[in-house]
Amino acid sequence: MKITLTRIDERLIHGQVMTAWLSVTESKRIIIVDDETYRDEFVQQVLELAAPKSVEVKVLDVESAKEVFNSDDDERNTIVLFKHPQYVLNLLSAGVQLEEVELGNMGSKPSRNKLCKMVYVSKEEDAIFNQISEKGCTVFVRMLPNDPKRLYKEIKK
Repeated sequence: MKITLTRIDERLIHGQVMTAWLSVTESKRIIIVDDETYRDEFVQQVLELAAPKSVEVKVLDVESAKEVFNSDDDERNTIVLFKHPQYVLNLLSAGVQLEEVELGNMGSKPSRNKLCKMVYVSKEEDAIFNQISEKGCTVFVRMLPNDPKRLYKEIKK
């Protein structure tokens, strides 16, 4: 699998992903790894409609994603999207190799503290990001392609 972007963004496919990231990465496929979305056919249809017709959208649960990531030989540029950092950690723990993961929008919630604009993180999520980093996957924050990559561990200090 030729991954051009791995991103955690609670909005999944939205205007920013479509207009900026698809263009910059020249991706022809989006893989969403999210158990809830996998079980919701309506949301899947909405996400498929949000993407350009030339881009394949595939929604996987974590279990099927493990198999796909370890056996997919599709050479199309692929964006991988997650709503929750736990799913990134699950894949890494299953032996899936991800070099880096980008934090996009993680909205405000009572359990979360502001990390930076558009990114709020709970204590539990912070622990997950630390585990992701310990597995050799760089965690950084970046909203748009032209923004600089800001390492998570440096922002949270």
